[in-house]
Amino acid sequence: MEKWYKVSESELRELIHDSIKLCALEAGGVDNWEWYSDSIHDFLAENAKNNENIYSLAKKELQNYEEVKD
Repeated sequence: MEKWYKVSESELRELIHDSIKLCALEAGGVDNWEWYSDSIHDFLAENAKNNENIYSLAKKELQNYEEVKD
């Protein structure tokens, strides 16, 4: 079952902006740059615990949002 969360307009706009920017960068080949994987690894080393990945960090971040109940 899909869950729904409250998010401010400004934060949603920023999330959409970041998603579009990432898609544009990947379409331009940034994911093939030599340091791309290193940057992700470094970010996770500084911000993740117990071998978490980006998806698990995102899931954990959902705890900061209020779930909308039907």
